[in-house]
Amino acid sequence: MPTSRKKQNPPDRRVKKTRLAIREALVALMMQKGYEAIIVEDILERADVGRSTFYAHFADKEDVLRSGIEAFRQGLEQHRMTAASDTHWPFAFSLELLRHAGSKKGLYRALVGRQSGTLVLGIFRDFSAVRLGASRRRRRWSCLCSTQPARTCPC
Repeated sequence: MPTSRKKQNPPDRRVKKTRLAIREALVALMMQKGYEAIIVEDILERADVGRSTFYAHFADKEDVLRSGIEAFRQGLEQHRMTAASDTHWPFAFSLELLRHAGSKKGLYRALVGRQSGTLVLGIFRDFSAVRLGASRRRRRWSCLCSTQPARTCPC
């Protein structure tokens, strides 16, 4: 008996708007008082959403942070895919990441705080491992010193 798969519809505008408001509230609060000092109630007030709405979208404040970083990572990935630079290098996203960090110094200071810094480092480490692993499987990434594939590079 054939089974039909439903297409997963993208979130509607209200869901996107609510999730964005919650993520922006967390970022603003992190810049104001640091990740460690924030409680969910602070996020609710800043985002102007109810507790049940918050928990319908996120499990806790760490989930909000992970969601924001994932959205940022997806933006970097899109940039990497459309960039004119060597897209075979697994860390091609890093230039855009550094540009973003330079333009948002307050945000990055808040992100690399004690508790949030550990979370952010873990998330980026996972992302980098995935990128590097995918590139190694394809065997197409380039050495830093040449434009040849790394497996044929003399260094």
